[in-house]
Amino acid sequence: MKGPDGFVQGYNTQVAVEPLFQLIVGQTVTQAANDKQQVVPLIEAIEEQSGQKPEEVLTDNGYARRKI
Repeated sequence: MKGPDGFVQGYNTQVAVEPLFQLIVGQTVTQAANDKQQVVPLIEAIEEQSGQKPEEVLTDNGYARRKI
């Protein structure tokens, strides 16, 4: 990942949390420097790791706007 002094070894994690009980239902790790393009892989991880497709998804503005 690019850092202030060049490239550094680093990772960008994505974590999905179930809202009622605050349990982690999916997670991914990437070397992408930002969250753009990470929402679809995270939804796929939720389905794989929890066995269910999410009914709703809420993200911050770090994710690119796109239809899912």
